[in-house]
Amino acid sequence: MSDFKAQGNKAFQAKDYQTAIALYGQALAENASDHTILGNRSAAYYQLKEYDNALSDAETCISLQPDWSKGYQRKAMALQALGNLDDAVEQYRIGVEKDATNAQCAQLLERAEEEQAMRMMGSMGGMGGMGGMGGMGGMGGMPGMGGDGPFSKAALERVEKNPKFAAYF
Repeated sequence: MSDFKAQGNKAFQAKDYQTAIALYGQALAENASDHTILGNRSAAYYQLKEYDNALSDAETCISLQPDWSKGYQRKAMALQALGNLDDAVEQYRIGVEKDATNAQCAQLLERAEEEQAMRMMGSMGGMGGMGGMGGMGGMGGMPGMGGDGPFSKAALERVEKNPKFAAYF
C-alpha cells in the first residue's frame, strides 16, 4: 500500500475528508489503476456532499474493476444523494450481485427499495383506499409490482412492518 493511500485512510478515519481527498489524489498519481483508492476518494467526496465528484470517482473505479461490489455501492450512494433513486437501486442490486457478502450494500439496497416503495405509495395517495386492489397483495399483476423489484411482495412486506409507514396500510 502506498504511503499516500495509508495516510489518506488515516485522514478519512479521522473524518478529515479534505486531507483524505488530497492524499488519495497523490496516491492516484503514483498508481492510477488502483480502484480502491478511487473508491475511498469517492467515499470522502460523498462525506463532503460533493456528490458529482463522488459519482465520477465511483464510475472510474467500476471501469477499472467491474467485479468490485463497493464501486457499485459508492456509485449508488452518490446517485441516491443526487436524487436518482431508481438508478441508485439498480447500482445497489449490481453491487449485491457482485458480492452477496457485502452486508452494507445489501442494507442500503433494502432501504432504497423501501424509499422507492414509499414514494410510489405517496404518489398514489396511500394504498389503503384503493378499491378493488385488495391491499398490497392485489398488486402482483401490475407491471413492476412483482418479481424481486422494489414492489415485490418481500419488499412491500418490509415496508408494511415498519411502524413509520403503518398509516399507509
